[in-house]
Amino acid sequence: MGLELFDLGGRTALVTGSSQGIGLALARGLSGAGALAILNGRDATKLADAARDLRAEGAQVHELVFDATDHKAVRTAIDADEADMGAIDWARLGLNCNALAPGYFDTPLNAALVAYPEFTARLEKRTPAGRWGKVEELVGTCIFLASSASSFVNGTTVFVDGGITASL
Repeated sequence: MGLELFDLGGRTALVTGSSQGIGLALARGLSGAGALAILNGRDATKLADAARDLRAEGAQVHELVFDATDHKAVRTAIDADEADMGAIDWARLGLNCNALAPGYFDTPLNAALVAYPEFTARLEKRTPAGRWGKVEELVGTCIFLASSASSFVNGTTVFVDGGITASL
């Protein structure tokens, strides 16, 4: 066995909140490993822009606009998409950002905190890595958990947090 364990070819991954930040980085990584990445977000324009950028990089992506907090909208959108495109491998993968337990990452949603020198200084002192995380640093763990390489892994949380959890 080798790196083929990490190949996601033939799989379909729905990545919620993937028009920017962590979700976009994960969608980019999953598609880079061979998966069809279904991008999701509430803003159709922002989602189309993200999809266009990923396609320009050679990614195989598809867009699905819905609010992930609206259960009825989620079910309706996914049912329609699966009827059209085929099953999403989500039930088998059971993967989401919470399973990665991310720490503090430099994302558009954290831009105000990143720009706040006092907060950044405190974070750098508190985090053994001494810095903000980069969203790309979540990709390897995501691919591992979504691939056959983790087929014997069950019920775990992988802390991708620069060591902050271990320092508590």
